[in-house]
Amino acid sequence: MATKVFAVVGGTSGLGSHVVKGLATSSTKVFAAGRTLPASVSTNIQYDKVDVTSIRECISYADSIANDPLVKQHGLSGLVLTAGNMNFSLSRQETTEGVEKTFALNYLSKYAIINRLLPALQKSQDGRVVSVMAGGNGGGRVDADDLQMKNGYNCIKQAITTGVLIDMMTVHLASLHQEPDAPKFFHLFPGLMNTNNPTNANLPFYVTLPLKLVFPILAQNPAVIANDVLSLLRDEEYKPVSKSGLLLHPSLKVQKQYSQLDEVALRERVWKESSVLVEKALAASSG
Repeated sequence: MATKVFAVVGGTSGLGSHVVKGLATSSTKVFAAGRTLPASVSTNIQYDKVDVTSIRECISYADSIANDPLVKQHGLSGLVLTAGNMNFSLSRQETTEGVEKTFALNYLSKYAIINRLLPALQKSQDGRVVSVMAGGNGGGRVDADDLQMKNGYNCIKQAITTGVLIDMMTVHLASLHQEPDAPKFFHLFPGLMNTNNPTNANLPFYVTLPLKLVFPILAQNPAVIANDVLSLLRDEEYKPVSKSGLLLHPSLKVQKQYSQLDEVALRERVWKESSVLVEKALAASSG
């Protein structure tokens, strides 16, 4: 019987699917969510179709995990968030909930799901959260008054900014949860991976086609990055609270925090504004 429960958002394809397979054992139950469902299923993996750009769907999915009998009994041992992409559309696009799409997919969905599942992660007494997305690498000053880039939108700048926001969220969550048995938070930068990103990035076909040809040559196998994720979830090395808040590259090489992440007042402003945006998205979809 399963005694540990994990959830992988973005777990039905690409990197997430490799993580799900690595977690699935006779003693674990794995929730896996994504835009598509796999052709074959496993008894200890529960697949669900979720639109991660919808904050309401993210909240509803998180609640379904929290209300699972095994989670209520044992807590949630690990949460992995791999859904995300760079949208190369030249024009700013919003979801039906009024949230800029790249911001919703790459950042706000993660913020909403993590916060909703914090009690379940706390209950496990060694809950670990791994966000997988390109990091900010110090680039892009965050404007707490315009997180969705309503003024001067640029698709590349927004993608970089969402990386900074995930860095900031990881560091901030770690600072808020310092008890030895509190959840631990990590942000893993996967680098270029051989997944379906070129197709999902809204690029024209004459750009997507050559990218599909060179990706297998230039990009890393997602199974390799999945092993890094599994190490963060399982290894004793990452259990101490002192490890929480790490920003990591492939092979779990630690990146030094950049100065913007040390600005506590900015982190708190972004945190509060993110909460407001979640509530606004939920209100927009309530009708």
